[in-house]
Amino acid sequence: MIKLITRTFLSRIIIAVFNFITIVLISKELGPEGKGIASQIIAVIAMIQIICDLMGGAALVYLGARKSILSLIIPSYIFSILILFLAVVFFVVSNNTYFSFSFYQLIFLSFFSTTLNQHYHLLNSREKFQMVNVLSIAQAFIILFILYFLPLKKDGISVYIVSLYAGWCIPWLVSLIILLKYSKSENNFERSAWKAIFKFGKLNQFGHLIQFSTQRLAYVFLPLFSLGIYSNAVTISESIWMFASSIATIQYGKIANMKSSKEAIPFTISLLKITVIITFFFALFVGLLPEYFFEWLFGPDFRGIKSALIPLLPGIIAIGGYLIIGHFFSGIGAFSKNNYAMLSGLIFTIISWVSLKYIFQLEVNFAVAAWITCFSNICTFIFIILMFKNQFNLQWLQFVPNSSDFKLMAASLKNIHGKNK
Repeated sequence: MIKLITRTFLSRIIIAVFNFITIVLISKELGPEGKGIASQIIAVIAMIQIICDLMGGAALVYLGARKSILSLIIPSYIFSILILFLAVVFFVVSNNTYFSFSFYQLIFLSFFSTTLNQHYHLLNSREKFQMVNVLSIAQAFIILFILYFLPLKKDGISVYIVSLYAGWCIPWLVSLIILLKYSKSENNFERSAWKAIFKFGKLNQFGHLIQFSTQRLAYVFLPLFSLGIYSNAVTISESIWMFASSIATIQYGKIANMKSSKEAIPFTISLLKITVIITFFFALFVGLLPEYFFEWLFGPDFRGIKSALIPLLPGIIAIGGYLIIGHFFSGIGAFSKNNYAMLSGLIFTIISWVSLKYIFQLEVNFAVAAWITCFSNICTFIFIILMFKNQFNLQWLQFVPNSSDFKLMAASLKNIHGKNK
């Protein structure tokens, strides 16, 4: 399993590099305003995907280890199509022209993004992590390849939409073929799976909806130019999550296949401490990069990006810890615990934005938005670690890093690997 985590982490690095070059291309060619539009497009697709995943999402990892693929993928597809149809109706009735140039394209892109995500979760539920890694790398590479060779500066955001189509559709088709191949050995179709998907999906996705609102509320309030700078700072800071998300992905699949949560508690605590330490050093490295480096990277119009990046870093370290405890609760089916934690962060975010913008009538810039996000993430981490500690009667000293943590984690990984052979 250590090799698996390493490979997953390396694949996340490769994906992050491709995505980062993509951001650089868009920033240099389209400027902060064009980057802001691209960020809003992704935000709309992500919001639709979260709603679609009420009948799916990461809950498919937990359920996929217990039910057949067809029992899960069919209701997930049907519900996604229904939500996308309702989105079209809402757009037509409201006569909203905000995304009129590409709204219907966004609907189709949302379908591929949502269902591709469902495919990845089902593959992870069968512990096909390497397959997901390869497809995810291909996805990021295809998007970058299209953007590099098509005239991005001339045709603008339409080229970006074409790249998303290519980057999502090809892995979508390959992953669907793989899942259908695995489903041939599963003859049973359980109608009861509908209820199970909605039961666990709504709990899990409610948390994702809260998290998305917390992390992306600034995308609504900030003007496009400021949003372009802020979104780049967010992308850089969130790339630090690579290590935490790599561990959490494997951790989730393993815990979902365990018979008891007791053996996962010391394992999770070790992962938590190691993840926070390594995330801290990644954040320190990024924070020490000079301002002119980012100006050279994205262009002179992105001057001041560090005033948004630095405040985001403490919150990124906190969310790195949250991912480990949150995936522990998800792995044992206790999705509501994550929701409570994320809700605390959302409440802080809403109060902050409403107070600054409407009560004090201040013009909130990207630096202030970064501080709001930072403290919100810290609130989320504090809340979930308190729930974890209290539920299992843990002592604070157990969360203090020591020299035996890496040995304990290695031993835990070895034991779990042996039991899953």
